[in-house]
Amino acid sequence: MNFKAGVCNALEVFQPEIEWSTMGGGKDTKILTRSVSLLDIHSITVSSTDDMRDNIEAGESEEIQCFFTLTTKSGDIHVFEAMNIDESKRLVLGIKNISGRYSNLIVAGDPRVMVEFFDNSSDPQEIRLPFQRAIVQASHAFLG
Repeated sequence: MNFKAGVCNALEVFQPEIEWSTMGGGKDTKILTRSVSLLDIHSITVSSTDDMRDNIEAGESEEIQCFFTLTTKSGDIHVFEAMNIDESKRLVLGIKNISGRYSNLIVAGDPRVMVEFFDNSSDPQEIRLPFQRAIVQASHAFLG
């Protein structure tokens, strides 16, 4: 799982995303890259034994808490498995913190949002926006 910076230039605005690769198996045997925009995350939670209280066997409590779910605004649910409980909690808190910081900076119009969450370094000079205009573009995408 990694963070993919957004792009904001005169032609397009792509929001920053959380990106991951699937493991393959189950219904889909291919390994695919999936992503969710930070603005599309509705909730993210660590699974608990309360979620599975009727279907849990002795000794499975720790295994259940290695899973966490990310729900999008459109209702898609993505289930992830971490190596252990601590990693699961660390990933959930990390994604919550990144999403919260992004929302806070973009709503406040803080110029740090462009440095921390967008990367226009590969854009040709003629489509790059002045700093303040880029912030306005990114903020409008946030509202849209």
